[in-house]
Amino acid sequence: MTEATFGQIWWQILLALLISYLCGNINFAIIISKLKKTDIRTQGSGNPGTMNMVRSFGIKIGILTLFLDAMKAFLPTLGAGLYFSGLQTPDGYCWGALVPVVCGLAAVIGHIYPVALKFHGGKGVASTIGVFLYLQPIATAVMLVVGFFYILKYEYGSVASLMVITVVTLADAVCELIFVLQQGFYVESLAVWICLFVICALTYYAHRGNLRRLRAGTENRTKLREMMAGKKKAKEEAAAAAEPDQPEKPGDAETSQEPGMEDPSDPR
Repeated sequence: MTEATFGQIWWQILLALLISYLCGNINFAIIISKLKKTDIRTQGSGNPGTMNMVRSFGIKIGILTLFLDAMKAFLPTLGAGLYFSGLQTPDGYCWGALVPVVCGLAAVIGHIYPVALKFHGGKGVASTIGVFLYLQPIATAVMLVVGFFYILKYEYGSVASLMVITVVTLADAVCELIFVLQQGFYVESLAVWICLFVICALTYYAHRGNLRRLRAGTENRTKLREMMAGKKKAKEEAAAAAEPDQPEKPGDAETSQEPGMEDPSDPR
């Protein structure tokens, strides 16, 4: 592993941060809604994010939005990890463990405060998930499943989002703590913890309106059960409408003749 000081690679780190921030500026909720001849910012809660896309356009579009918004943070974080993995600080800390976290933070900031949208973006949940898909893939995958079932039962997407982000943040912070206990304290570890705290704090701050509505009992619900049931019913109705009418058999008229009625063509 090659030793490199911050003074030697500062411009590379700065470039990685800039790319990450600009990737975060891409808001796929707005792009997809524009393709559907509307603007998600005028629909539902007005937030250009996954939950509002689910409520406004359905589960499939919501999942697509979640995936794309997560990838725009995952890819620059992954790229930073790969690029800086062969470099270490003079005291032996791998730059590939620190820079991806900082780039992930830059991507989340880019989503919440995008210069391209006059600093009015989403709430950073999907992009934060993308960051932690790189940092803590197993914990993130597990919490996504837990969050889905929470929404399915309790219908509060904001609570599920904050629960997922909190758990995966703590998971990565604990992993860094274990590293410190085993290898000793590095100032870079403190930088990692600060970045993790800021990512989580930004997500909570972006959900401050949701937290107020939760306390007031007026929070928007994401009714996945009703959406899934409604879609199933629509499919059944469409299938029934598509079935061709059965042609009447020649003998049906005779068999359907009411008792006591005579056939005028009968010679008797």
